[in-house]
Amino acid sequence: MKIPCYCEVEFLKEFGTNIPIPKPFENNDDYPVWCNYKNLFFKNANLILDNFEKLKNEAKAIFSTDKDCNKNFIFLLAKQVGDGVIKKEEKQIDNIDFETINPHTVFFLSDAAKCKELEEDYGMLFISNKTKNKNAEILFGFEQSTISITKNGKYSDYTFIDAFHHPCNAMIINDAYLLNEKDDTYNENLISLLDFLLPANLKKEKFQFQLLILSGDNKTNIDVRSRYSFIEKEIDKLRTYEIELKIITKKAHHNRDILTNYLRISVGNKFTLFKKEKATINDDLTIHSFIKNCNEMEVVTERKNEYRKIEKETQNIGSQIVVIPEIQAGKISNRLLNDFYIS
Repeated sequence: MKIPCYCEVEFLKEFGTNIPIPKPFENNDDYPVWCNYKNLFFKNANLILDNFEKLKNEAKAIFSTDKDCNKNFIFLLAKQVGDGVIKKEEKQIDNIDFETINPHTVFFLSDAAKCKELEEDYGMLFISNKTKNKNAEILFGFEQSTISITKNGKYSDYTFIDAFHHPCNAMIINDAYLLNEKDDTYNENLISLLDFLLPANLKKEKFQFQLLILSGDNKTNIDVRSRYSFIEKEIDKLRTYEIELKIITKKAHHNRDILTNYLRISVGNKFTLFKKEKATINDDLTIHSFIKNCNEMEVVTERKNEYRKIEKETQNIGSQIVVIPEIQAGKISNRLLNDFYIS
């Protein structure tokens, strides 16, 4: 699995021209961050370009004037795209359907203001050359990616998760015991967690945030409709935009994790960690960036394949799995399960 990257050629020109100077004896992250993005474009991305012909013309101009063109970012990128080493397609930003595009797509645009506007519209990651350092942790890993929760420790609620806030427009939570919890624990745990992770805005009209919860230990009798109503009522208080909630009463796998457009968050036991402003169990919560660990992309793909399998099971006659609201045959429960990868 590679990350789809929509790139304006103007962004790539500026990126390839303004290369930070390495300063090994100073606390300067500019050059390592630049290298991370360069490696993303060359090794971990399928490119969606706004104008491939323009990229080729830039490369031709560099070839005719630069003796060291084989060290030039734009020249090398255009060559590898042209040779088919890097897969690409061509599309204008105005022609993109944000409901069906691969949900993990990262957008690189030349206009910082347009990036901010589109991020607030669609809850996806729009990066300009001005904001690439700020967004680097989401893609390449946070400095502190594992939080150790201990009884009587320093963490008494989910406030710490705010440090990992990032653009997203969909989420899948897999936790076998989440629906077993009592109502008085939800606000301190699930609802608080969502409040810190949900985007502040999704301004595009009729564009919903989609939340899918997979939960059920196949042992405990649960009034799922009552749980659904309670959770839906509480999350509706969090934001002004619409949050589309679906619950499927089956766990996908033993691990407890949350999947968004750009991160996976895992915990050892369960996401219900706190009660009355105290940690109730000892556990580690880890933030997994898709690109930092080469195995993470495979893990995400594996998870999503499991979720799709469960969806198909729910549509079988006689299925014991409860789905609220029901999923129509042929439909998906969450846009994170949309994968229109470039072949």
